[in-house]
Amino acid sequence: MLRQPKSSYEVGRSWTLLKVKSFCDAEAKVIGYTAGKGKHKGKTGALRLVTPEGVEFSVGTGLNEKERVNPPAIGSIVTYRFQELTKKGVPRFPTYVGERADAEWPGDASGEVLAAAASEETSMGLGETRRFENAELGKFWSI
Repeated sequence: MLRQPKSSYEVGRSWTLLKVKSFCDAEAKVIGYTAGKGKHKGKTGALRLVTPEGVEFSVGTGLNEKERVNPPAIGSIVTYRFQELTKKGVPRFPTYVGERADAEWPGDASGEVLAAAASEETSMGLGETRRFENAELGKFWSI
């Protein structure tokens, strides 16, 4: 929880208090589709994805109506966001972000590209600032 600087404690909900949830982004390859149910009947309900490590999972949250009618092609690489990994390495609460036209699948990429991506993920140092936004209030918080 982040409290706005110099704000006093308030009982109950407060506009000066911000709950921070950390998310991770990753890429996966589309390997199939799951049929939609309910209001998505006749459309794509979820994308079946596989990570570079071989973990398979589905993601439907984040797809808009246009993407449900015309989903990313099988074999394309997509970005998804998640909160954490389960013990088996499956992303928890995955959300579709978008298709990556500029990305290569790790089996197709050179070792240099993979090494650069790995170093970017672990480069968050002690002196770096992280910035959060509260869209409802239009406020930014830095830690």
